[in-house]
Amino acid sequence: MRLRSCLLTALGAALVALIAQGTAVAVPVTMQFTGVVTSAPDSFNAAQFANPITTGMTFTGVYTFESTLPDTNPSATVGQYRYTTGPGFGLTTTINGMQFQTATNVAGLNRIEVIHADPFNADRYALENFRNLTHNGFNVVQRLFLLDSTKTANADASLPVTAPNLALFGSKFFTVAIEDLDENFNSFSGTITSFSVVTAVPEASAFLAVGSVGLLTGLWRFRRRA
Repeated sequence: MRLRSCLLTALGAALVALIAQGTAVAVPVTMQFTGVVTSAPDSFNAAQFANPITTGMTFTGVYTFESTLPDTNPSATVGQYRYTTGPGFGLTTTINGMQFQTATNVAGLNRIEVIHADPFNADRYALENFRNLTHNGFNVVQRLFLLDSTKTANADASLPVTAPNLALFGSKFFTVAIEDLDENFNSFSGTITSFSVVTAVPEASAFLAVGSVGLLTGLWRFRRRA
């Protein structure tokens, strides 16, 4: 009986220590941004949409990615994180009753890019969707760029799971471009005015608390039956 008790105690201590190490757990992170249209050519409105897009209109973007996306760029100053394009992930932008969404059938072409202290680039937070659901038979490309020429906006090039601080970026640019069958582009662009986290990553302490309670409860029940 004493040997079993000692073994259970040691096992419990080991598992609690493992939880405390903060092992990364992949969870969906959802962010939202809003902005105002600053450029909308007439040719864009006439050629692609039934609903017109004009300067001064507001737009909203929502995107979801996994918190543990791997960095596909070997550089220490540039992080590139290609995110899942399956159901529930990707970018959806809404303006004047229309939506543009990341395609779910093309993987590996959509990414979050983070640059910090790079000798050739300003600090950057970028969201790029190179393949999206077609709209009226046209391909849609969406891009968001936050740029800081002082190279101090980002702490490093790791994947942020908190919203970028817009006050630290001098340029806050967003565009939706339409490519027609002749590979001609029309687009509208705008300025990002807000950024927030809709669904955040739980703190490591929360995982520790839940794991510890479950572990101790299980050990207590096991010892009562022993």
